[in-house]
Amino acid sequence: MSFLGNFGKESEPEKPREVYIAVCEEISNSLSGDGFKFAKSGPRCRKRAGELVYTIYFGTSRYNMTGTRVALTVSGIVSSPKLGKWRSKEPCLNQTDSIAGGQIGNMKLNHEWIEWNVADPATRRARIQGISMRIRELALPYFSQFENTEEMFQRLISQDIPCTFLVNVIHFLLCFGSKDLARRAIEGYFARHPDQIPAYQSELAKLKSEDLREIGVTNSSAAYQAAFNILLFELGDLRV
Repeated sequence: MSFLGNFGKESEPEKPREVYIAVCEEISNSLSGDGFKFAKSGPRCRKRAGELVYTIYFGTSRYNMTGTRVALTVSGIVSSPKLGKWRSKEPCLNQTDSIAGGQIGNMKLNHEWIEWNVADPATRRARIQGISMRIRELALPYFSQFENTEEMFQRLISQDIPCTFLVNVIHFLLCFGSKDLARRAIEGYFARHPDQIPAYQSELAKLKSEDLREIGVTNSSAAYQAAFNILLFELGDLRV
């Protein structure tokens, strides 16, 4: 059975899961010329770019209904085995190789939730083309900005990049750059978010008396992560 537009013929009802996987594979195939390879597990498609890995993850809904709804969402993640190996040297850190990314609608400054319904075989091929276009418009440029490392260092110091967390910025700069860059990124973050400085100072005071490698990371807030990593990696006093 074709899931990509062989409509108008009597056939068994299309199972949402089969439609979903077939659509994910077709979208991935449209990106093969850019170096992405499809994997049914996930499902996802992935590209290696030097020390970075770009992954497109597909998502759907448990509330899909045969013939009427097959939801499809797309997320993009920038990761690095090098960063994963670097983090593994400090077991108290969250053990992941992720750098940045998320739902593709959040990769731009004006965030939006983007979801498609690919249930209708009459419109499915056009819908697939539209999804591929959105990935090229949002995810691929987002990925490629990390390839110019020196330029990305300065951007991470001076501005908030969509779909990034401060802790990942700190670790990326420590792994690929230097302690000075990481400290400057934290200072830049608090210059843009001065309302978080009191929370940072409070967390710093509490953590100074703790064995960080013993307690591990217990809070995901930017203020806590800044204080934890400043102390763990001895980044010195901030100018805040």
